[in-house]
Amino acid sequence: MANHVKFKDSYVYVLFTVLFTLLAVTNGSKVFASEFEPNQVLGSTNWEGTFVYDAQGNDVTSQNSNFIGRAKYDASTNRYEFFDKQTNVSRGDKGVFFVTPDGKKRILLSELGYRAVVDMVRLDKDMFTYRREGVQKDGSNGFVFVEHVPYSGELTFTSQPPVRSKETGTIIKDQPGIDILSSTFWQGTKALDENGNDVSEYNRGYLGLARYDNKSGRYEFFDTEGKSRGDFGYYDVILDNKERTHISVGSNYAATLELTELNSGRFTYARNGKDATGQDITITVEHEPYTGALPLDFTFNPANELIVMPPVKTEEDAEGSAKSNAIVEVENLTTAGTVKFSENAATEASIIFEKLNTKDNPSTLNEQEAGKASISVLDTRKGTGEKDDWTVKTKLTDGPFGNKGFLLNKLGVSLEPSTQDSTLTPNAKVTMNDSEEHQAFTIGYQEGNNERKTLTLNPQLIIGQSSLLQSGVYGANITWTLTPKV
Repeated sequence: MANHVKFKDSYVYVLFTVLFTLLAVTNGSKVFASEFEPNQVLGSTNWEGTFVYDAQGNDVTSQNSNFIGRAKYDASTNRYEFFDKQTNVSRGDKGVFFVTPDGKKRILLSELGYRAVVDMVRLDKDMFTYRREGVQKDGSNGFVFVEHVPYSGELTFTSQPPVRSKETGTIIKDQPGIDILSSTFWQGTKALDENGNDVSEYNRGYLGLARYDNKSGRYEFFDTEGKSRGDFGYYDVILDNKERTHISVGSNYAATLELTELNSGRFTYARNGKDATGQDITITVEHEPYTGALPLDFTFNPANELIVMPPVKTEEDAEGSAKSNAIVEVENLTTAGTVKFSENAATEASIIFEKLNTKDNPSTLNEQEAGKASISVLDTRKGTGEKDDWTVKTKLTDGPFGNKGFLLNKLGVSLEPSTQDSTLTPNAKVTMNDSEEHQAFTIGYQEGNNERKTLTLNPQLIIGQSSLLQSGVYGANITWTLTPKV
């Protein structure tokens, strides 16, 4: 559903959902910013878990209290540790972390023995939110959203990362290792024991072909014939280019290995291997750029999912009329009517705008699929005042996304409503770049006409500045009200 809006290797998405929530999703690493390094952002402060919400926006913090604590991330070592929220005592959950360069996944390799890949929903200096499996309000399992805010108190690591001092060749330090690995395909050439003896014959499993991608953080290992080994997932190069860490989604394991050489001509890591008798020994595995013609196409191609956190329900509206992601029913005491944002709220309540080219610095973006965004009204009026005109008004306010609100970031929405229905009278243009209520259209009375009436919104995104945050969701609520004309 998402339309790619590319600025370097970044993307912008915009869509409408609940209570009609409008969202602009910037999904990538460098949107409106020269640099965005997600490991650095996550490591820039300590974090405190605050709330957990289920897929419907219900507060399910108490049902998922194990996700709520305090966390320390160190971007220089890529080590993390979790602490109790009440006492700041370590939970014993510590290890290696990294966030993929596109900001989509956070990976943990815990010393407790578990591995985790979660979907990042928001990451900036004011909040980080991830999505994972958890307990819903009704007790079932499903996706939950875990929110964190900066914690100003002190948290201290209970251990330090290992000292990595072994070198078998040049380790480039002034270039990100993730970029060096992705600059070419690699072929394992030999395995050596600690005395320099060739033990390749007993460690053939490490001497295949490899491909790395520094945009998405993906890797995949292939045999010498170019066939995937089913070992694929996410990787990073950390600790000043002294460690390569990866988590295999395909083969269900994870490893952080010491790099003993890393440059454009060779990379080598140390690991456990076998000698001629099958005994465990320490080996180094050398790789050189692959010069063959095999394409090494990724078989690991995760869906480019657009993840949107649902609007948070308050106690007042948790059981109210907003029962789906993009529908609100508006009823008046004297005249009954329903306003819906499209018939199929789950998929059709989306607005995807055309490519945003920051070089050309546009002030607005048109809807990519013209006419997709629409409002429908079911005319069921009766009783006193049934022949009066109805008025539909709309208002845009910042949504539940902290400093990523539309108005706060000088974003807005402009509508040019149109319709073929003679009973509907749309305003020529509706500009929502403030929190005021604006009239969108009126509905005239026509005896015996109780059919559904549709109005096409023809929206544009209004861009007031070009300094949006680097990743996450920009949100606003668009509320529609239906009243008799006074």
